[in-house]
Amino acid sequence: MDFQSRKNKVILNKNGNIEKTFASTKALETEISMLKLLNGNYAPSLIQKLSTNTIEMSYIRGTLLLDLYLKSDINNAKKLAIILSKTINHIYFLTNKITFDENFRNYIITPNFDCIRIDFEESIDGTLESYIAKIMAFASLYDTSVDVKTTFISTLANNLKPNSKILINEYKKELTFLANRWDTNFPSDLYNLIITKAI
Repeated sequence: MDFQSRKNKVILNKNGNIEKTFASTKALETEISMLKLLNGNYAPSLIQKLSTNTIEMSYIRGTLLLDLYLKSDINNAKKLAIILSKTINHIYFLTNKITFDENFRNYIITPNFDCIRIDFEESIDGTLESYIAKIMAFASLYDTSVDVKTTFISTLANNLKPNSKILINEYKKELTFLANRWDTNFPSDLYNLIITKAI
């Protein structure tokens, strides 16, 4: 079984584990470093390095955060934000890094309702506010109701307790970047609603 990846080859091997072959040595080294730090907590377990550009790690069973978010009502959006906030809190304060791409496909919700981050190759230095703002930008542009978006974002922010002023600045920057990348209009009404009521 092959998995969707923009840059790398990701397969489920005969042992039921994930093999990830990297196009970039730097990306491989970053992923290994993060997986070692996280040690299977809110992340896959690193099993072994198979070659100069391939690692084997545990397969995480569950449902993509994106799929659950798109189907959420207000109550489910709140629950998803709470478990995602635990994951973000753990990753950030343990590693002092943030993950660059906050596409909700990079998170899996397990049958036990844990939230597992599955991609660390683009982890970088950054603030908690920047980390949260990246998630908020994706949450804002996905195709779901305004009530779900504002509930998810306010719950996430309330649980992680960032500096609100810094977060608003970072959110505008990330939302502008993502809207441009997706070739869509900046959602001014939603942005104003979120900075006045959700943060």
